[in-house]
Amino acid sequence: MIFDWFQLSLIEWIFVALLFVVFLLQLLFYLYYYRGVWRKSNRIRSGKVTYETAQPPVSVIICARNQAFSLEQNLPLILEQDYPEFQVVVVNDASTDDTENVLVRLEQSHFNLYHTFLPTAVQSVSAKKMAMTIGIKAAKYDILLLTEANCIPTSNQWISSMMRHFDAKCDVVLGYSSYKTIKGFLQHLVTYDTLFTALQFMGFAETGRPFMGFGQNLAYRKDLFFKNRGFASHLNLKSGEDDLFVGEIANTTNTSIDVSPESKILASTSDIWDHWKEQKKDRLSTSSFYRAGTKFRTGMEIFSRFLFYVLSTGLLIIGILRLNIPMIVFSCVLFILRYILQLNVLNQSAKCFGEHRFYFSIPLFDVLLPMMNLWFRIGRIFHKDNSYTWRVLR
Repeated sequence: MIFDWFQLSLIEWIFVALLFVVFLLQLLFYLYYYRGVWRKSNRIRSGKVTYETAQPPVSVIICARNQAFSLEQNLPLILEQDYPEFQVVVVNDASTDDTENVLVRLEQSHFNLYHTFLPTAVQSVSAKKMAMTIGIKAAKYDILLLTEANCIPTSNQWISSMMRHFDAKCDVVLGYSSYKTIKGFLQHLVTYDTLFTALQFMGFAETGRPFMGFGQNLAYRKDLFFKNRGFASHLNLKSGEDDLFVGEIANTTNTSIDVSPESKILASTSDIWDHWKEQKKDRLSTSSFYRAGTKFRTGMEIFSRFLFYVLSTGLLIIGILRLNIPMIVFSCVLFILRYILQLNVLNQSAKCFGEHRFYFSIPLFDVLLPMMNLWFRIGRIFHKDNSYTWRVLR
């Protein structure tokens, strides 16, 4: 009898109800938060978003340590941006290679380049934040645009795309950054994680809940830096200049995101795995300091995602063992619906940034990346000194 298919135990009914609830939670995150980039792009195309025509002067800040080759290759692409008035401030972070000579040589041919240095005596006190502070103090313009020495803009409209957001209300602009394309599974994984992270913090910002940005592509007003006392609240941490700091200065009304491919920044590194892994560890080391609401929302998404995979797989197995067709159909339909939603949100957003698409790898990365994050967290328990300036503070 067909009615026998619906004769489930109490525990099975609870599992069915839980699966439906976590499915709805996942819909909420994808449709309301992660769809923010796609939604913003659609509003721009339909003419519902207007930008300032004024082009305010801006100071681009770059901190470099032993990156002479990267500066030689990448800095001209920044110095020759199509923008009326800007300077590039490079802080030589106690380099021992040819960085100083490269900067001196480039200054002779580019009047808008200025460089300074971080004394060796302060190297052990959050060196990057100290270098950034020196660069920000040296900046002569009121708007700051941050990137890194190993990064290049994908077009000569990078500065223009980021600066068009600054009006009377906007004080912070969050941009997208990824890696130079190389073939292989690892590149695919890293690109997926980078895209998903951007959809998360940009989507949260679009709903009035900004909490971080990519330090390779981030702009804010100089006076916000000094009103916030710079990085004083987390100067003892190795990282935090692009998430904890943004969480402190960004709010519901003063933050915008740029979703155009012209504003995309690409990072080049000889070892993409090590670079990405260190970034993940740095982010995990600061995530415990996020605001309670941010931690709740990000934690709820991961928890509901985990439950969704466990329950849908578990009910599917039970349905197969018991030949319960409705349970099999129910599990498969919810899984497919969520996958179709992911497919659309991720790939339409990837199109906005000029990123390549994802298809059958989505479920794999969806499960694998949280497991890798957990592994990194466990690893930090035994290597806490990597996240703190323990040599100074002990």
